[in-house]
Amino acid sequence: MQPSMRTLRLTDDVTFLRSSSPAETAVGSEVVLMTLASGQCFGLGETGSAVWRLLAQPTRLQAIVDALSSTYDAPVHVIEQDVRELLEEMLDRGLIELQ
Repeated sequence: MQPSMRTLRLTDDVTFLRSSSPAETAVGSEVVLMTLASGQCFGLGETGSAVWRLLAQPTRLQAIVDALSSTYDAPVHVIEQDVRELLEEMLDRGLIELQ
């Protein structure tokens, strides 16, 4: 069975960075993003907002996982899976890019 395109995009040597398209605003400690072209809004919860803040600079998956692991009391493999899913969704919606 071949790996999906999703799996191929999230290799250890990939760097993620924010796309220039979404506008953002803070609502309390969380971030809300809006893509101006489509008019879609995306509310990021606490963890998603933390990931978004980490993406202010080009960042690798492992650096995001390490940062969240030092903040949240969860097994590293669970954090990594959750971050992978979030990054995939952000990629699919054009909120972030690969470098």
